[in-house]
Amino acid sequence: DRAGILVVGDDADDRNQGFRLFREGDATSQRIKLNVGTETADVWNDGGVIDVTAGEWVQIAVTVSLTKSKIYFNGVEMLSSDLPAGIDWTGCSTMTIGAGGETFSYWNHLSDSSFLDELRMFNKALTLEEIQTIYDAEK
Repeated sequence: DRAGILVVGDDADDRNQGFRLFREGDATSQRIKLNVGTETADVWNDGGVIDVTAGEWVQIAVTVSLTKSKIYFNGVEMLSSDLPAGIDWTGCSTMTIGAGGETFSYWNHLSDSSFLDELRMFNKALTLEEIQTIYDAEK
């Protein structure tokens, strides 16, 4: 009913560094969430809900700038959250794909049995237009 999707963190004692992209829900729906560490705090983005019973692929895109985190499904913005600062990368040296890993396995965010088709990382926060272009090219 829950799992880590993509996690970068420094330790399991706090969530003030890195980020945690994960899912929570049940057999009919899953909410995609993002938690971002900004050095002195962590900020939540409760994203949107995917209808699991539809049996369709969903492109999930996440952007994090110095002021906002945003979650998109299929090129459409679902939710944004204000950030007091950008991601604090202090001590973050490991990326875990498909699980909560050593820094986010508490709350039972363990391994994910969902299929992942493609993972892209960028060194900037993409615009809505850039995300839509990628989605349109891949659908």
